[in-house]
Amino acid sequence: MLVLGDCIAGDVVRALEWLGPDLAGQAIATLLGRIGQDEWQAVFSVQNRLPVWMATAIQHGVATPTISSLLAEDEGLC
Repeated sequence: MLVLGDCIAGDVVRALEWLGPDLAGQAIATLLGRIGQDEWQAVFSVQNRLPVWMATAIQHGVATPTISSLLAEDEGLC
């Protein structure tokens, strides 16, 4: 998967692909506090080009209180 090229967001997508559907949710939970908002935004922006299982795992990760609050704080919504 070279959707995002050689950047952190691309590394995230490639790691999720390598781990597969069974471990993607765990990986996203682990990465939430370690990956910056810009990288997550890049991952979110290509969801429609990712496998369904990966896009679903990313969406579920976004729905968690941790990432939702981080994104809201960074956008000045809180």
